[in-house]
Order: sequence, then structure tokens, then C-alpha cells
Amino acid sequence: MCNFDCPQCGEETPALHEGYCLQCCSDNQAALDAHNFQLDRWSSMNDSQRDAEIKNSYR
Repeated sequence: MCNFDCPQCGEETPALHEGYCLQCCSDNQAALDAHNFQLDRWSSMNDSQRDAEIKNSYR
């Protein structure tokens, strides 16, 4: 059986999923989903909502 090394975590894995071990692939997808959610959320705001969001981040 051929094993691979995950290029992200370096762990040995029996199969690669989109080039990574299953855990790294899942973690990457979760990070991408969170990023896309925040991008969509930000895009749906008007200028005053964005200004308020920025001001609230300093608190």
C-alpha cells in the first residue's frame, strides 16, 4: 500500500483529498466556508453598516 505525506501537516496518510490529508482538507474547507460567509456578509452591508462594524471592532 502506498502512503503519502500531507504537504500541509506533514503526517503520513493513505490517500490525499484535493492534495491533502482528510483532516487538513476538512480544515481548509471549513476556513474557506467561513471566509466566504464573511465576504458575503460584508458585501451585503451598506457603507454606514460597514463603518459601524469597523468601529465595533475597536471595542
